[in-house]
Amino acid sequence: MQLVRCAPATPPPLATDTTQRAPRRGFGALGGGRAVPGRRPSLTFGTVTSNAVITGDEVLPVVRAKQAELLACFNEVKSLARLAVVYRLVINGDGTVSSPELTSSALAGTIDACVKRSLRAMRFPAKGAPSAVSIPLVWDSTGTFAMPTPAAPTIDPDPWTPFAIDGRVTTTTVISAARATEAALRLKVPEIDKCFATPAPTGSLRILLELDVSGELASVRAGGLGDKASEWCAAKALAGLKVMTPSQEHVEIACDLSRGDAAPWRVSPSAGYQVIEADAKSLRYGAQTIVPGVSEPEALPPETYVVVAHPDTLGGMLQLALMWARDATAVLLAVGDGKAPPVFLGMGTGPSEEAGDAMRPAVRVGRQATTGCLGRTTHKADPKKSGELAGLMQKLADKCKQLRCAPTMVVSIDSDATTRDLLEVSGAARRAGFDRLLFGGAELGCTPELKRKGDIDDIPDFE
Repeated sequence: MQLVRCAPATPPPLATDTTQRAPRRGFGALGGGRAVPGRRPSLTFGTVTSNAVITGDEVLPVVRAKQAELLACFNEVKSLARLAVVYRLVINGDGTVSSPELTSSALAGTIDACVKRSLRAMRFPAKGAPSAVSIPLVWDSTGTFAMPTPAAPTIDPDPWTPFAIDGRVTTTTVISAARATEAALRLKVPEIDKCFATPAPTGSLRILLELDVSGELASVRAGGLGDKASEWCAAKALAGLKVMTPSQEHVEIACDLSRGDAAPWRVSPSAGYQVIEADAKSLRYGAQTIVPGVSEPEALPPETYVVVAHPDTLGGMLQLALMWARDATAVLLAVGDGKAPPVFLGMGTGPSEEAGDAMRPAVRVGRQATTGCLGRTTHKADPKKSGELAGLMQKLADKCKQLRCAPTMVVSIDSDATTRDLLEVSGAARRAGFDRLLFGGAELGCTPELKRKGDIDDIPDFE
């Protein structure tokens, strides 16, 4: 197993592409932060680092013994609900402390002086030589991100999607947190690799890690290989992971790994999803069956669904499936023939979702033609000719480098399109650099109307 990279998790695709945060949907595999009414302030410690003879494991018990004393120093904190600071100090050869130093200006002078007094009074194991040590302190008065350390990881992670749970904006601190997460995860790769000791699938694995303000793992979702056992094993291998993030901020990080050659993501339908099966004649969800023209679907409960469609399933059936799951928390669209794990196409939205006004790349997929557009400026390609399809997507990508495009590419599905057509379109889109694909009804992407002169004067035709 090779770690490719870690980066800030991108928000889920949205037709409107608003920057407003989506509601929290809860945490996942390893428990999660939650508000605890009346909870008292707490002081916890990050990973202690040392550059010499004394180890962090020898330092931490001494510091923990003074936890109540250090916590009392923070009683004067009024304006900040959560705070993470790092103290550097020198532990002399005889175990005494000298030169405690705060690495930032985040604390008031009286609090800083109190902490330094407590640190100077500590006595560590004598090693005969001085050691430079860093001790992170995390103070929290809210309980919002309180997370008890689990005795053992749960065996029931949240269903995987390759995107963040919410729509937080990426900042420089989140980018720095991603780098720190990558360094921490690299140490865990041997543990993840044990999940593949026996013959197991090759391909691409994406692990979504949610870190609370203290750098503790709040949730983990792993997927993309199409093998539930391996993915859940990889998630559980990260139990207890702690990252020293550069600031006290909740972050979501996506880490990509590969085993063998990189490959399109595959979905494990049994990994916590509600499954809607779609073929040429009907839709099936559990014991329920929907036949077009015979029965009408009532909205399914708000859960995370995966629509698994046969390659020959028509777009009209997919539109009906998305309407059935219109109240879903999230919908994944995948194509499978029953012989191998389904291939992930993108996220789905119900036909009731309204498209936003932002300039965004869009594609309309039909049996005879695939149309790409920005506003009403269009370009067409034969869906059966991969070269034309690749050219269409590249033209859209080139235009989006010149214009300020929305990050989501929306893909509307004509009734006569097949799932096999959508597979070709999603592959071409990702090769052109479009990672966030949102599939939906005929009204979502390019309109079927002909381009009208003067609709968008500042965008040159890219036909």
